[in-house]
Amino acid sequence: MSDQNNEQTKQWFLGLGAMFQKREGWSHETFGPRDIAPKNKDFYRRALADSWEIENRDQLHSQLDWLYTSGQQDSYLGIRNQICCMKRDRVAALASEIAEGDKQRLRLGVVMQYQHALGEGGVLGFDAARAFWICKVSYLVGIMSEQEAYACLHKFALHVQPKFNSWYHYGLSYMVGREFWRPSTSTESLIFLMKDAKGLATDPASPWKTLPWKVSLPKSL
Repeated sequence: MSDQNNEQTKQWFLGLGAMFQKREGWSHETFGPRDIAPKNKDFYRRALADSWEIENRDQLHSQLDWLYTSGQQDSYLGIRNQICCMKRDRVAALASEIAEGDKQRLRLGVVMQYQHALGEGGVLGFDAARAFWICKVSYLVGIMSEQEAYACLHKFALHVQPKFNSWYHYGLSYMVGREFWRPSTSTESLIFLMKDAKGLATDPASPWKTLPWKVSLPKSL
């Protein structure tokens, strides 16, 4: 693989985490640098430990394996497969049997609303984006090398690319996945995320704008 193609491939990997990059103020063009302020390293170490129970490499790989094989996608597809052949009135009746405001009822509503738009991809975009965040932060605090991080993102890239038809489709999967993970009766958070996604789709510096979704990804690095 030429240096130019290798660089484009890495840029594509970074696109998987564009939502986080925008929010954190990270570069869309490079994975580093690692020389961040000590207070920021401490913050990210605590975030890994508190949110993901990651304090060492074994825990890191365990969580990444979970995101790759299960994640929120398993729960989402479980509900989708349960209701996919039901008529809307039957699904509505099923929802009415669950207490209003209950997490499972809210999740059912999310699946009902987006199952056709997302198709087989489901909320895989959410799991892949979170894997990006874990790889990025683990690199920043020194648990993972840059080479290891790109190898992990390569695996996720091959996993998600066939499931979606565009960066925006992938972004929708992320947004719906986040809503599925932490459902709310309010639509404000989803509207906020949709504005972020629209910005990424139009920002000239965004990988969602500069790189095609259907770029040819190598089978190995």
